[in-house]
Amino acid sequence: MKFTSILLEFASALKIWFPKMENRVVAVLDSDITGDNVPTLPLAMLALIRETAEHNPQTNASPKITEDFIVEFWMEPTKYQIEGGAPFWAFYDYDSIRNMILSNLPNFVSSRQQRLKYVSLETDSTQFAAVLTFRFTHTYEWCPDDEMEDDCSPTLDGKPLVITSCLQVPPQPYCDDECAECKEKEKETCP
Repeated sequence: MKFTSILLEFASALKIWFPKMENRVVAVLDSDITGDNVPTLPLAMLALIRETAEHNPQTNASPKITEDFIVEFWMEPTKYQIEGGAPFWAFYDYDSIRNMILSNLPNFVSSRQQRLKYVSLETDSTQFAAVLTFRFTHTYEWCPDDEMEDDCSPTLDGKPLVITSCLQVPPQPYCDDECAECKEKEKETCP
């Protein structure tokens, strides 16, 4: 099975949950906007912040990968001014955006058969936009694309690989050779 980037998968889900974004939901490497690249707003950008792994090199176990990523909603930088006062950034209904995401999150399962964890929300404003930044984590056990079945089970030559093990206890004498009762116990417990 081939796995898709969590950013692409979640971007597809956000397009469905927020149809008014008019397909302005994109996965990017860097979500900074400068005077040279001001997009049409509103816009949602998804970017990987960091990937970490838990892995014991002493075993054959697959590493457990955690991807930390953000979804930034960039809104029009609307300001309002109280009569005779300084201008303020307009309020954006982050509750509605958060509630839409959290209401749908339990139904979202990645191609790696894992769910996302909602971590936080931060707000900011720039000269170009008001920004709502939602942070998520995606944790899964890594497995190679071409060696796994749909459930991340190992395969060999396209057939499921079944791993079995047997533990055989070595013979242990109970007493000296003269004890008939001990010889019978040895026969019962030793191969």
